[in-house]
Amino acid sequence: MSKVAVRGYTQRLEKKGEYRSFRRYDTPLRHNRVLVFDTETTTDQYQNFKIGYFQIYQDGVIQHDGLFYDPST
Repeated sequence: MSKVAVRGYTQRLEKKGEYRSFRRYDTPLRHNRVLVFDTETTTDQYQNFKIGYFQIYQDGVIQHDGLFYDPST
C-alpha cells in the first residue's frame, strides 16, 4: 500500500417511521471548557503528523489558541 487518505465525518440518516430514542426538546450537552483542534498528516499508510491548530474555549470565549508542528518535516 503506497497511498492512504482518510477523512471522517458524520451524516444524519432519517428514515420515515423510524423510532427515535431521544426527544427533540432535550437540552443539548454543554461543557464549560472545550478543546477544538485540526491536524494534517501525511497521506501514506503511516499518517505521520505534519501541522495542527487548536483553540481552547472557556464559557464560550477563546482563552488560548495556537499552531503546532513537527519540526522534522
